Amino acid sequence: MHFARLAVVSLVCGLLAAQDPTPKLPTLERAGVVPEGGVTLQVLVDGSLVMLGNDKVGLSRDQVATALRTLPGPLVVHADREARAEGIGDLLSLCVAAQVGKVFFAVQLPDASIGTLVLALPAGALEADCVVRLHREREGLPPAALVPLVRRLQGPPGTKANPRPTFALACPGDVAWAPLLKVMAAMAESGVESLLVRCTAPVPGAAPPAADELLAMDVGPTPWLQVPRLGPGDIRPLSPARPVVGFAEPPTASRLAAGGRIGGRYGGRAGDRAEPDAEQMRQKQALANGLRWLGQRRGADGACSDDAGRPDVEATALSMLAALSNGASLNSEAEARSMGWLLSRQDGHGGFCLPGPGQVRSHAVAVWALAEASAISPGGGLLRGAVRDGLDWLIAARRADGGWNDGRAELASDTITTAWCSIALSSARFYHFEVPVSAEDQLGFFDLVVQPDGSHHLRVHEERSDAALLTTSTAGALFSRFALGQSSRSSTVMQSAIERLLASHEDYDPLVAYWGTQAMYQAGGDAWLAWLVRARREILDSQHVKGEFVNSWNPAPGSSRATATALRVLTLASFDRYVRMVVR
Repeated sequence: MHFARLAVVSLVCGLLAAQDPTPKLPTLERAGVVPEGGVTLQVLVDGSLVMLGNDKVGLSRDQVATALRTLPGPLVVHADREARAEGIGDLLSLCVAAQVGKVFFAVQLPDASIGTLVLALPAGALEADCVVRLHREREGLPPAALVPLVRRLQGPPGTKANPRPTFALACPGDVAWAPLLKVMAAMAESGVESLLVRCTAPVPGAAPPAADELLAMDVGPTPWLQVPRLGPGDIRPLSPARPVVGFAEPPTASRLAAGGRIGGRYGGRAGDRAEPDAEQMRQKQALANGLRWLGQRRGADGACSDDAGRPDVEATALSMLAALSNGASLNSEAEARSMGWLLSRQDGHGGFCLPGPGQVRSHAVAVWALAEASAISPGGGLLRGAVRDGLDWLIAARRADGGWNDGRAELASDTITTAWCSIALSSARFYHFEVPVSAEDQLGFFDLVVQPDGSHHLRVHEERSDAALLTTSTAGALFSRFALGQSSRSSTVMQSAIERLLASHEDYDPLVAYWGTQAMYQAGGDAWLAWLVRARREILDSQHVKGEFVNSWNPAPGSSRATATALRVLTLASFDRYVRMVVR
């Protein structure tokens, strides 16, 4: 069974005694499907515990502790929405004492499916730099209102010398689990990676708050922020068919002016020009038709199929990127389903694909899609853990020469796969993920394969290359150089590569057209204008307008129709949505 990380949030409920000289915060490692063969423990409203297969209600602490020490499988906890935080904290304390390493809390995932939060329990707890307090006072703002404030408190991305602050969430022990989890989700969306939740003693004589009771929030000395009363549809009852509580608030309208970051980060000017001419209108219609075809290619589970009808990681990720480039986000049901499918493919080591040819390339595209989606979607911060896992896997797969191959261990690194990986790492770096490989180090591989005429061979020390592969390698290397911060103004190698691409006339290949378009815009000037006219005409003229494959594009050798169509849509979106990646 595969699991995937959505957030890195840490949780302590109750008092966990420090048992380690360098204790760590419990970490919400990942969110994913419910594990098979698990032992289910229910936390009822009154805090009593029921274990599946045990007829007793209200198990004693000793009974639970004994059961935890002899678990035959993963521990899955269903906490009723009105269960008090102190009861859940007490259960976690028992788990720590029994040396249970992970607890799976049943929840509703962002793709609306039933899943779990995977909570890794350490030996102790740390102090926090900033404290968020929950109170029973005043009406006010939703938990999402915390996001901009907490982001400001965190400041720029932390470094070893100046790490980002850790946060504690202080609340009465009789606060219900449901609203508490919503606040945690808002903190995760803010980019908070460590969140210590401390439960204090309830006010003597006060009636326990209901799950929908209004809570107020304050962050240290900052102005008050508050959690609104939850509506009937916000919390779902505990049942086998429904999860306990959702991660996030109902989605709000959010559309970047530039469309998605993959067409938006390398993109940004759509809608800023005067009335479009006939060619631009034709381009707009072709893009819309291509997106429609990709949407029809996806199954009910969100997966996009290859030409053999098999669900495909690379095609699904590229289809998501194509939708994001046109302004979609995970607010879209289709994108949420596709993201849920991708996450279900990620294994415990962070990988998305089974070993074999194309494994690394497909993995890199999946990481790229997750990084982009995490940055432009409400609740996208919950995807950051999955991106980190994917980055770790990618770094571990890097070869000694600084590049990557396509998943076959007997082959040396190749430029095309390395370009995919470099672009994925560059995207993650852009969104403030920690990438242990510097841009300069990544550029080193492309310097190993470059030739005096600006072309880039497929492999190091390769004397001759197939002409088509040589063009694809050159396009990928050129785009990667720009993405890694290199400027063509100061690089004769890049200038030669630009001239070679313009002379190749092989922009009919979907990958060459996409990488070449991104690179040529960065180069600017006459090279960009010449490429734009030629590439746009080729793409528009080659789209099927009738028949079985209407609105799609033909695949290139070794790829699928879905992959080719997604790349064509990304290229069309790129013509109008781009920003300079380096100062020229």
